[in-house]
Amino acid sequence: MLKRWFGLVVLVVFLAACGARRAVPAVPAPMEVGGEAEMPQELGVAPRGGAVEANAPAGDFQEDIPSVEERLVVRNASLTLVVEDLVATMNALTQLADNLGGYVVSSELSTMRLPNGGEAPQARVRLRVPAEKFDQALEAIRAQGLRVSAESITGQDVTEEYVDLQARVKNLQAAEEQLQKIMDQATRTEDVLRVYRELTNVRGEIERLQARIRYLQQSAAMSAIDVKLVPDEAAQPLRIGGWEPKGVIKHSFEMLVRTLEGVVTVVLWVLIYLLPVVALLGLLLWPVYRLGRWALRRWRSHQERAADGQ
Repeated sequence: MLKRWFGLVVLVVFLAACGARRAVPAVPAPMEVGGEAEMPQELGVAPRGGAVEANAPAGDFQEDIPSVEERLVVRNASLTLVVEDLVATMNALTQLADNLGGYVVSSELSTMRLPNGGEAPQARVRLRVPAEKFDQALEAIRAQGLRVSAESITGQDVTEEYVDLQARVKNLQAAEEQLQKIMDQATRTEDVLRVYRELTNVRGEIERLQARIRYLQQSAAMSAIDVKLVPDEAAQPLRIGGWEPKGVIKHSFEMLVRTLEGVVTVVLWVLIYLLPVVALLGLLLWPVYRLGRWALRRWRSHQERAADGQ
């Protein structure tokens, strides 16, 4: 009797595990907060905090399957803003995320290369905002720049995957209960070990699927917005064919500055280095020069007297 029960449960576990191993589509990366992801409790848009424990008992993980009106949609966006002040805009975006109940995942300030060979600063800010305030956040972000040079909004409906994962979890939980009953009734050591191995596999699969469910929940609850900030002078310079007037003007100005810099450098070397050195050498050689001239006059005078005596 025990073997027949065990065989039946193993068959159920096998079928559930096969379904659980089906590939699932990728969704945007989970929310980053201090190196750990926050897990909202409710489906869809949920308040921050109150994370669901990753190792919660099976009985505590009983989320309701969403209805058609409660679609689970992951919405993300990326924008490129042309701004006047990078640092001020970064601070404004941080304050905006905080006011909307979100947070800044990451921010960085770096330098980019321009087509004419020059350099210009740029910044990147990644925000997380509640999904219900996604459109409001986009409008507020657009208002922070002079203009939007690029924008992309994506949405992915993961309701089908979410429902499928819920069903697999419930099937595996039922199989886990049956295996636990069989283990409680088993008397032989080999039977206990066999059932224990199956229980371990089922529990691992349940926890993996539950983690995926929480991942989908938090991705739908908090939308990600990536904002690239570029200064006004670095945004899309004027081009005529392969010629770029703005770049030529800037390059000419840079060459003029470098030429003036060279001239000023030479003048400073002459005034600060060469003139003092020449003056010092003059002071040192002047007595020698005077002594040489005196000796030359004496020698000439001696030669003239000698010529007169003859």
